[in-house]
Amino acid sequence: MAIHPRIALNTMCLPGSALEQDVEFALASGYSRISIDPSKMEAIGWDRGTTVILDSGLEVATVVNSGWFTLDDRSTWAQTQEKQAITLERAAAIGAKTLYGITGPAGSLEWSEAARAFTEAIAPAAARAKELGIALAIEPTIPLRININMCLNLRDTVELAQLAGISVCNDLYGCMGEAHLKETIQSSVDSTALVQVCDYVYGSHHTPDRAVPGDGDLHLKQILSWMVEAGYQGAFDLELNGPRIAEEGYYEAALRGAHALSELLIDVGA
Repeated sequence: MAIHPRIALNTMCLPGSALEQDVEFALASGYSRISIDPSKMEAIGWDRGTTVILDSGLEVATVVNSGWFTLDDRSTWAQTQEKQAITLERAAAIGAKTLYGITGPAGSLEWSEAARAFTEAIAPAAARAKELGIALAIEPTIPLRININMCLNLRDTVELAQLAGISVCNDLYGCMGEAHLKETIQSSVDSTALVQVCDYVYGSHHTPDRAVPGDGDLHLKQILSWMVEAGYQGAFDLELNGPRIAEEGYYEAALRGAHALSELLIDVGA
């Protein structure tokens, strides 16, 4: 079957390969969208990488943001702001729809204090993203990632995004067991710029340990139907990494995952 046109291949989940290989694979497999890991662009040079992406005809769903803030140490913010400013310009040059990432740790700050700090720290990037027409988004991560992110569920991510005047990347791996998920999805759909999809097998204690959609225990069809019913119109970024993906093979999992996700999206009317 054909890969659903709203599915993007995330090159971050294809370690060890060059950008040119990823683009060739995406085109040969029938992907129409791709998501960019900046390290792969840096490996061949951004000028060369930009040419590769633009010549491919693939739509760039998103670019991974460069760096995160140490929110309780203002002396470090300027360096991160500079990295983000450069990444935004480069994302615009390849036609990226979104730039997504994490906040960085709250450190010694209580959540509301960290939220104010993040809002201040991200303000320059938020303003520039609006000028460039790029949705700047933050995502939830599982609680074990508290060392790099203060948003550990979708509800908190939505709240912080609203405070900062930016968008939401709904990574389903980061909100898999969250209460009132349907209501949060419905109330935040207008600010949701990207949805990231994988599965999770109950009992795994590895992190990350994402699974191909359909291989695990998440209620993906139900969650995706909530997204579609709420009116979400953006890309579905296939993010697969961890030991079971490595064992199967990154390209093999990316192809099988795209077909499995395509079936789900067709079933829910996307």
